[in-house]
Amino acid sequence: WLGFTPEVEVYIALNDPHSYMLIQALVELEQRFSVKFRLFLVYESKVSISVEPTIWRKWALSDANTVAQQYGFATIHAFPHANALFSGQQLWQIQCTNITTAAEIFHQTWNNDFERYYNVSTPVINFQIKNQRRLFDKGHYTPASLYFLGEWYVGVDRLVYLEQKLTEKGFANRVD
Repeated sequence: WLGFTPEVEVYIALNDPHSYMLIQALVELEQRFSVKFRLFLVYESKVSISVEPTIWRKWALSDANTVAQQYGFATIHAFPHANALFSGQQLWQIQCTNITTAAEIFHQTWNNDFERYYNVSTPVINFQIKNQRRLFDKGHYTPASLYFLGEWYVGVDRLVYLEQKLTEKGFANRVD
């Protein structure tokens, strides 16, 4: 692995509560491992055809808040408004270059906290659809997912397995 910086692909959606929890976890994880997190903003989270969308949204918020309480992350009370989602997607396209910026954009989006709101933009949507196609082509369909060395890790509760793999491969930062 000498001279090689491994990449962990991160697939997240601004309207997905589990993606919001994951990005918060990655802020700290990034400090502990010598890897590059490559961010792919996908268009949306897909609701299973076997679950009623309104019920799914309620469960997703509840599950995400359980994770938030367990790990000390920001909690959420409602899905972002459409204008906040469009603004977050636009800002992502313009200025998202790292995990910290991504976390800030998620925070603004979920708190509907923008000084300036943007309209929906076809290039921004196309960018996300392209990323979603990449996710599908790799045989996976849900956001809040990480891909490393041919394996998928979905959600915050599966990060322990990614951490084990990164440590096993020698990518943990040394603590002196």
